[in-house]
Amino acid sequence: IKLKRELNEEDIITCINRNLKQLAQEIDSLLDADRSVDDQLEQRAVLIDYLPQQLTEEEIRITVEQAIADVNAEAGKNFGLVMKQLSSLKGKADMGVVSKIAKEMF
Repeated sequence: IKLKRELNEEDIITCINRNLKQLAQEIDSLLDADRSVDDQLEQRAVLIDYLPQQLTEEEIRITVEQAIADVNAEAGKNFGLVMKQLSSLKGKADMGVVSKIAKEMF
């Protein structure tokens, strides 16, 4: 297969995260049906090995605080700018967790 363009690290991380999300949904469905999820857990472990080391919640909080300070954000204002600044965390942290922490701190 010939690619239209070379994949960069962000593209690869996005693809891995997409597959992890699909696996999580599949695992949930299988558990609901009381079926084995051993194969899916093994696939998940392999995919996780290809991701960069994930940030801890404390590291995310520090980064969010810095982003808020960098954009001079006020409570309730400039949330979009803060999240844009935090987009650099893609692949290094679950962006749902990043958004949740940012909303708490905002």
